[in-house]
Amino acid sequence: MKKITDEQLNQYLEIRIKLGEENFKFINACYDEVLLLKKEEATKNIKFEITDFSKFRDFAKK
Repeated sequence: MKKITDEQLNQYLEIRIKLGEENFKFINACYDEVLLLKKEEATKNIKFEITDFSKFRDFAKK
């Protein structure tokens, strides 16, 4: 995961202030939906078995 820069954080806060909390919740929901769609597209041809989850835990420990 990349860390955000100070400039990106300032832009984020500036947009948040301009839009207000109510509108910002909507933008967060839209952003979450876009991420979900991208995840589904990226993983559409990948099939998981129940036994695969231990592999994920082992990978996460590294």
